[in-house]
Amino acid sequence: MFEPLSDALIEDAALGPGQSALDVAAGTGEPSLRIAEVCGPSTWVTCTDPVADMIAVSKREARRRSLRGGNASTGTVTLSAAAPAGGAVVSLSSSAAVATVPSSATVAAGVTSAKFTVSTSRVSSSTQVTISASLGAETRSAQLAVTRK
Repeated sequence: MFEPLSDALIEDAALGPGQSALDVAAGTGEPSLRIAEVCGPSTWVTCTDPVADMIAVSKREARRRSLRGGNASTGTVTLSAAAPAGGAVVSLSSSAAVATVPSSATVAAGVTSAKFTVSTSRVSSSTQVTISASLGAETRSAQLAVTRK
């Protein structure tokens, strides 16, 4: 939802790999989390917020977006409406071999989502991976950080 605004901020601030960013009154983590995703593991992002619950949400989201190499995680594809009779086969792909996904996930008829496994390999440095899901002409993607530690 906030990704386009965060991307514009990153561009306007000319943020890139190896730089540092401070997000004051960070709320639930945007744009801090997006800065970390776009600029990569060599970028140091610090966020702060006077409301402790906001920082707790931000930490949970950061953990959700990150996965230590060698471990598996569960992904979810969610349709905007219930799948038709016979279900909906959603094609899946990964931008890097360090995170593999099945070729598809089937959303059962009358249901809006299906889960799938994301398997990762150990990495020598943190690696950003794009997991994509396609159904018909629509493709949606999510970023995943596969970390070393």
